[in-house]
Amino acid sequence: MNFLHLLVDKKRIGYIQIICESFLEKAYDFLCIKFVEVWSSVELSSEQEKRLTRKLVDFLGPLFDKPFVKYPTIFLTTRIEKKILGGLVIRVGSKVIDLSLRGDLERVGILA
Repeated sequence: MNFLHLLVDKKRIGYIQIICESFLEKAYDFLCIKFVEVWSSVELSSEQEKRLTRKLVDFLGPLFDKPFVKYPTIFLTTRIEKKILGGLVIRVGSKVIDLSLRGDLERVGILA
């Protein structure tokens, strides 16, 4: 409560959403939790989701916390997006991995 009163007193209460998001980000990092969004042109089967999760754990690598090594816990959210034509678009935090056919066509200059 003191923190909220301080924000009001200093006329910074408008920043509460940004403060809460930053706090959650730090808490998730501390707990080794990663939220991943995946867009695909078709629905992924549960086996494909499991394989993708294992690949993402390998991709993100171990998170070092002395004296332990811990791999991240991944929470996967999938969405169907017909515009990507095929493949996947994966977002982990601010990183975007574009493995879609549309992305390939845009990179070679066929689609603008």
